[in-house]
Formats: sequence, C-alpha cells, structure tokens
Amino acid sequence: MCAVSNTDREFSPGDAIALFEELLEIQNLDQREEKLDTIEQHDPELAAKVRTMIVADQGEALERRHLFEAADESLDEGFRIGPYRVVRRLGRGGMGVVYLAERADEAFEKRVAIKLVRTLGGAEDFEGRFALERRLLARLEHPGITRILDAGTTQDGDAFLAMEFVDGEPLDEYSDRHKLSVAERLVLMCEVCKVAHHAHRNLVVHRDLKPSNIMVTADGRTKLLDFGIAKLIEGGVAGQETLTVAGAQPFTPDYASPEQILGEPVSTATDVYSLGVVLFELLTGERPFHVKTQSPRDLVRSAETRRTELPSRRLSTLGWETAQCRAELRATQPRALERTLKGDLDRIVAKALDPDPELRYASMDRMAEDLESFLKGLPIRARLPTWQYRTRKFISRHRVLVGVGVVVSLLIFGGFGTALWQWQEAVAAGKNAKLAASRMKNTNRFLVSLFEAGNPRWYVDREHKGPDTRIRDVLDEASRRLDSDLATGPVERADLHHVLGDAFLAAGLVDRATSHFDRSSELRLAALGELHEDTARAFYYAAVVSPTLREQISKLRYSVEIEERLDRPSTNYPYALVDGAWRLMLSGQTEQAQLWLDRARAIVERDFPAGHALRNLLVLRDLEMAIFMGDLDRVERAMDLIESPDASFSEISEAQKAALDGYRGRAALLRGQIDDATRLLRSVLRRSRVGADDKPSFGEQLWSARLVQALLLSGEVEEAKQEAEPLRLSNFLEDGSYFAVPTLTALASLDLAHGDSLGCEDFARRAMAVLRREVVVPNLTVAQTQTVLGECLLAAGDHKEAAKVLTESHRRLREILGPESWEVRRVERLITQAGESQSAAP
Repeated sequence: MCAVSNTDREFSPGDAIALFEELLEIQNLDQREEKLDTIEQHDPELAAKVRTMIVADQGEALERRHLFEAADESLDEGFRIGPYRVVRRLGRGGMGVVYLAERADEAFEKRVAIKLVRTLGGAEDFEGRFALERRLLARLEHPGITRILDAGTTQDGDAFLAMEFVDGEPLDEYSDRHKLSVAERLVLMCEVCKVAHHAHRNLVVHRDLKPSNIMVTADGRTKLLDFGIAKLIEGGVAGQETLTVAGAQPFTPDYASPEQILGEPVSTATDVYSLGVVLFELLTGERPFHVKTQSPRDLVRSAETRRTELPSRRLSTLGWETAQCRAELRATQPRALERTLKGDLDRIVAKALDPDPELRYASMDRMAEDLESFLKGLPIRARLPTWQYRTRKFISRHRVLVGVGVVVSLLIFGGFGTALWQWQEAVAAGKNAKLAASRMKNTNRFLVSLFEAGNPRWYVDREHKGPDTRIRDVLDEASRRLDSDLATGPVERADLHHVLGDAFLAAGLVDRATSHFDRSSELRLAALGELHEDTARAFYYAAVVSPTLREQISKLRYSVEIEERLDRPSTNYPYALVDGAWRLMLSGQTEQAQLWLDRARAIVERDFPAGHALRNLLVLRDLEMAIFMGDLDRVERAMDLIESPDASFSEISEAQKAALDGYRGRAALLRGQIDDATRLLRSVLRRSRVGADDKPSFGEQLWSARLVQALLLSGEVEEAKQEAEPLRLSNFLEDGSYFAVPTLTALASLDLAHGDSLGCEDFARRAMAVLRREVVVPNLTVAQTQTVLGECLLAAGDHKEAAKVLTESHRRLREILGPESWEVRRVERLITQAGESQSAAP
C-alpha cells in the first residue's frame, strides 16, 4: 500500500542510529526539525534520543543555529506564558516553537497557538520582529489568514504571540490523506492564491509560503499561517529596515525564489514562485528543486543554475512503484496523471517558476484565473517560456529588426543609430567626419561581438549556452566587458555607456540605466571638457533617469549652464529648459521654473514651426504650472489659449489629449467641482487604457491616484477601492520617489474612508517623508498632504498633533488658494473638530 505521509510510519528504538545518520544528511535545519517533530508525535523517547545524538555530534553550533533550545527544553503541560497555560507542543514555526495553549485566567474559553522564541541573546531583535508581525496581521483581516490575538513577553523576557489556533493539516498531508484528485487539489490552490492576493493588496509579502504554512481544516477551508517573516513593501522608508537575526534564514531554501537566495529585493513575484513550488509538489509529490546544503556559496550556486523541469516530465522519470503510489494518492493511474499534467498545467507551473520575476504571473489572482480556466476547460494565459517566445516578446517590446536567422538586438540597433547620428552631426557641422566614422565602427564592432553570430540562444555563461538566455544577461555581459575589452578612447566608451543606458531603460531596469548614463556623462566631461554640446546632452540624459528630484534638478542645472556658455546652444537646450522647469515646479521653486519656461518659449517661437510637439508641451506645462500654483485665473487663460480656433492642439497625440482632460479635472478639483473632476478623470483613464497592456503606465497610475481622491470626496468609496487596487502594487511605492506621493496620499485617504487610521497615517507619513526630502519650498502638494495626515491623526485620536499639522496646512493653503477656497474652509472645520475633541478629552 502507498504510504500517505511520514506520520504513518511506525518507529522503534532500533531506528535511532539509522535516523541519526539520515537526519545528518539533511543540511536544511528547518526540514530536519520538521522531521524530528513528526517522529516525536509517534515516539517521543526515540525523538529525544536522536536529538541528544545530534547535539552531541554537532555541539553548541547547532543550538546557535536554531536560535532556541529545542533539544530538551519543551515546556511541560500547565506552564504559564503570560495569561496562557500550555496544553501541548504543536511543532515549529518560522521563528520558534509553537504550543497549543488556553487562557489561564478564565477570562474567556479559547484555545490559541502560542509562538515562543527562546533566544540565546538579542531578544530585542525578536521583539522588533514580533512588533512588525502584529502590525501586519492587524491590517490583513481575512478568513483565510490566521489572526493575531495577543502579544507580549514572558517573565524571562522571551517574546510570544498568541494566534488563532487552526485545527487542521498541512496542505500536502491533507491532500494525500484524503486522496484528492488533481482537480480537487487545484481548487484548494485557487483559494490559497486568492488569500495571498489579498495580502499583496495590503502590501504584505509572505516570503516563506510552503505546505506547512498552509493548513486545511476539517471542513476543507485553507488557512495561511506564520507571517513572522512577512515584510511590508516599504520602498526604502527610513526606520523600517528588515529585521534580521544572525544565523537565521527568512525563507526555506527548497521553496525560496532565486532573488531571495541571491539577496535581491523581494516582491509579490517571490510568493508566486513559492506557490509554484507548492503546486509542483501537490501535482507530483516531488519538489522541483532540493537544496542539500545551507552554505551561502552553495545556495547561491543552486539559485544561479536552477532549471525548471516540467511536472509531467518529472513524473515520467519516476520508477514504476513510485509513480503508481503518486497516482494512487491522486485517485488516478500514472499514465492518466501524466496526460493531465502535460500541456496547460505544465505551462502554469513553468510560468510561476520562471527564474525572471518579471515573467512570472503579475499577481496571485492571475495565477488563480489560469487554474480556474483549466478546471473549466477554458484557454489559459500562460505560455511556456521558450527561447522563441522570449525572443518574440523582446522583439515586440523593442521593435528590433530581424533578419534571416539573425536577431539584430536593441544594442546593435541603438548603438549603430547613436553612432550614425553622431557621424551625421559631425558632417553637418563641418567637423572631422573621419574621426566620427571611426567611433561608429569601434562602437558597433564591440556590440556585434556580444552576440556570437547573432544566435538568440546565446547564453552569457559560455559553459551554459541554452534556451534560458535573457536579454538582461546580454546587457550585463556588455556592462562587464565595456571598460576592459574596448581598447579605444573615452568618447567611444561614453557612446557605449549611453547605448547601454538606453537598452536598460527600455528593459525597465532604471537603476542600471542610471549608472550607465552617469558614466557616459563623466567620460564626456573628462574627454571633451565642459564647453561641449555632447557634455551638456550627456548630463541631460543622466538627469532624467536619476532617482531623486533633487539629483535631477542638479544635473539639469549643469546641462543648462553648459548650453548657455556655448557660442551656439544645441537643439537639446529648449528641451532641457522645459524638463527642468517642470521639475523645479514640483520642488516648489516656481519663480525659477517660470524663468526657464519663458526662455524655452522664446527659443521655440523663434526656431520651431507651428504644431511642433515642443510648442504643445510648453502650453501644457504652463497649464500645469497654473494648477500647481492654485492660480485659477491663469488656468482659465491657458484653457482659452488651448481651445481657441488658432490653437494647434488638434494635432496633439492621444496621450496629450487625455492629459488635457486630466488637467481640466484637476482644475475642477481646485474649484470644488467634484462631480466634474470625477467625470473628467474617468475619461482620462478610459482613453489611456484603450489598447494598453495589463500593467498600468506611469501616467495612468498618476491619474488613477487623482481619481481615487475625487471619488472619495464624492462619496464613491467602493469605486475608489476598486480603482486603488493596482496602486497598492505600484512600483512607485517601492522606489520612494516624488511620483509616489499622489499614490501614497490616495491610499491614505482610502484607508481613512475604511476606518483604518493606522494604515492611513502610515501612508501619509511616507508621503510627507518624500516631500521633506524632495521639495525645497513647501507648496500646494505639501499642504494637501498635510491635510490628509491631519485627518489620519484626528481619526486615531491624536487630537493635539492633528491640530498642529492641520494648522500648518491651513496656513499654506490660505497663502496659495486664498481664504475663500473650499479646501481652506474644509481644513478650518477639521481644526475646529480637533480643538473640540481635545477639550472633551479627560
């Protein structure tokens, strides 16, 4: 008969030596301890003997590694932990031993799971981690997630959590014991995906999803356990760094994504990967990968060399008895199980386990949709990530030229275009065209060498050529070789750094693009000196991708200063002025912003024809400046100019037309015309979403945040909640840039509308932290964000602090908008409310 799980095995004292040797082979300490717990449930004496043998063999290092005393120190029945009395030990969680307990003071009859960490020192770190866990779980509130009930410390200073006790079995054990079919297992996985999606919408990533953290109750409901290592996606907010403990891993290697093991940033895609491993295991009874060591070097090597095997293929490699057993536990036969897994289920698992986070499911609900589509016999979204598919996607994203048998990459195309443009510029200016042509030749020789005859299967590691090549690998290889392989001058290297910056930017890797644009500007400055148009242009490109508003402004100032010292400024000069004016405006430096706009306007009216895109952009920037300054008279003048019969706006792009409706909506908000603002902002998003892909664009996210605010002001809370869903997964929340502020403020207001003052204050303070860092002169955005923060504090009962923040907001709003503004009057009512609440307080 096929054994359901290890818990069915009968142990005897004679097994001690064999078990001891078997457990020593398991280098993953969490897995070793889980197996010992399983043995202990059936034979406590045998488990104690094996534990003693392991401790004797490995000494104190083992105990330090575990961070708690698991060998002999299980708490006896009746032991007190705060107001709770221990009933029995349940096992181990992600951070410590877990006990079943009940209230000792008889305040109420309820059994709870107590998670207790017995530290060997450094208890403060654990308490900090528990404080984070408590806050996260308080925000989730979902029937599929275990609730936190209490937290505290014991008399010995050990931290504990009292959590909802889930009487159930781990997902894999439940599925095998009940011999669930593939379809029944997929139904459970759909539930798990939806619960995880709820957590992700609340900005929580689990980071350690595995069967033992997914329980199934007797009535078949799933519950996610142990958010002890979960992490808010803070985007670099000061003071909220991830808590770590020496010697402890915040993940289980067999279920960890490559980015976790490599120490890269985690995201919702990390949990998608872990659930992909769980799904693989549910379908086949095997894990796709098995990490035999916890050595950092070996873990990294395993992450870098993983190759995903399809579930159906793994099943076909099992021996007959094992395959028969796995099929029996799934209420089928081996051949039938293999046929079921082939095709769509293979594709779903492969997409979830893609090494590249960007190629996994964009969200957990997308994964659930594919699983449900499979169950209904409908087509799925997932496709196997073959090299042909990756190449097609790359070509479609970047519009790269394709020849017979050769992929002409973005690098070659962009590099050749850049060098050719420089050659044409040199000829037009009567400069040394021969030198420019030589630069073009050297640049493209280097780029072509990267592709080894243009084979799209080329892999960076020459020992591992194959179908898993990513364009990012090619770009990384070019970056490594650039300064060492190219035996030419600094200008040629600057050309290539610029090309690589463009390529990384097109691939969405802004940080890497920034480093190349910065290096290009440094090389040009050293080789060409300050008074050269190429130097000015290089600093312009470096500016627009810099991570902070202050850095952008600093580099744009330098670019503009160089242009103004040249005998003849380049054609890039007015663009630098317009882009710089916009950023100066955002930072509150409106006087200099207006000066730069006026300079750009003089150049454009003299040198650019009617209908030119830069003329249209200038008018839009002038309108935005008026809105930003709260100058409604100027807004009307700008609108009249745009709508006049002589205006050239009939020729603007669809994106600019949509933006124009957005500016009208923002102007309506300033006037207090909430219904008009809502209608116009809805129109913007409808137009911008036509033909768009699933991922919201930069502009769409900004307009969506504005619409959420308008909807909340008009009382449309449910629509605002739906509109805000994509914003909770926005990249802006991670990078902490100025452009995160509208999104953070909108989410703060939404949490306030739902009575979550804690979440509201968190988002509002994060927005204020960004503004303090980026804004030089406090402006309308600062004042409006202060208003939201004041409302959050008022709702939280902090009336004194609320009154202080709202008073400052009122002063700024009155200066900018005037005393009759509806926003000013609204803040006055809030200040009155804060004062009355403060007076009424005991």
